[in-house]
Amino acid sequence: MNVVVVRRHVARIVLAALAASSAAHAQAGDLDRARALYDEAGELERHGKWPAAVEKLRAAIKIRETPHLHYALGWALENDDKLLEARAEYEAAERTARGTPGGDEVESLARGRRTELLAKTPSVRVIVPEARKRARIVVDGRETRVQGDGAVVAVNPGARVVRVENVGSAPIERIVYVARGETGTVDLTSDLATPARGGRDAAELRDAAPEAPAVTRRERSDVLPWVLVGGGAALVATSGALFVSSLGDAGERDDAMRAWCAETACSGGNVATLPESSGAAARRQDAEDAASRGNMKQTAAAIVGSVGLVGAVVGGMLFLRHDDRETGTRANTPRLHVGAAPLPGGASASALLRF
Repeated sequence: MNVVVVRRHVARIVLAALAASSAAHAQAGDLDRARALYDEAGELERHGKWPAAVEKLRAAIKIRETPHLHYALGWALENDDKLLEARAEYEAAERTARGTPGGDEVESLARGRRTELLAKTPSVRVIVPEARKRARIVVDGRETRVQGDGAVVAVNPGARVVRVENVGSAPIERIVYVARGETGTVDLTSDLATPARGGRDAAELRDAAPEAPAVTRRERSDVLPWVLVGGGAALVATSGALFVSSLGDAGERDDAMRAWCAETACSGGNVATLPESSGAAARRQDAEDAASRGNMKQTAAAIVGSVGLVGAVVGGMLFLRHDDRETGTRANTPRLHVGAAPLPGGASASALLRF
């Protein structure tokens, strides 16, 4: 059924039920608040905000419980993929509608929705070996009984967590995704195999298996020089590119200053002898901006180039000390100290390497 059609139909019967409420059941202000909450839930549903709509409807039911509000809440939960909770609300709508004046219509609607949900609700089937029929199976925090070769549990659509606990072995957890109308199967026959001799089961044998060998210190040390040399070379190249770019900024600065001098009849290259026009002011600002960019690039070039150069030198030294590492001689760890500071018109950088 179309969402809008269902909402309008439910709105008609819900508002009619609330309007028929008497002061003996609730205060007039409470009924107005319940109607307002229902209207707010409808606005949220139109924007697809189903969880927020659910909260509004729950609050309305606390004020005035009616089968019509239970039905509306079930509809919101169903659209939020909370199918188990939706079935419970439809059942509550059927139960409270019996014997209620005008409740036949909502009872029929709720029964139809609940029947349709039975076919839509997914399930998870957990299979365990014959020897582990006493295992404890928990699906999304709900324990279920083992029957036959396992258990079948109705769940909401989405990712579901299956946990199996058995005496003598560590708990096993699996995650299975199920869509509406599907049955997801979790077969734990191999994971919960019959214990082998000596009482160790398959899980314990897997835990006792040796781990894959880790990368040795020798293998790591062989890679490090290449990383240092390659990275250092890349940083030196970046430093050169920054320096070349700063030369371009210096050229822009000089061009802008020449244009400024031409407009202000400057003396000595930086003293204006004519009033500075707006165009001359713009040329002066362009020169200052270009100078600032050039200084920043030179500072960055000095820092990056120093780090890259030292990294390349360290990598080369590690190559030279390769024989010491092969024989097991403990090599001193190189220590690098790099410093850099901007200066007027450029930058200063320093590096100290200790072996």
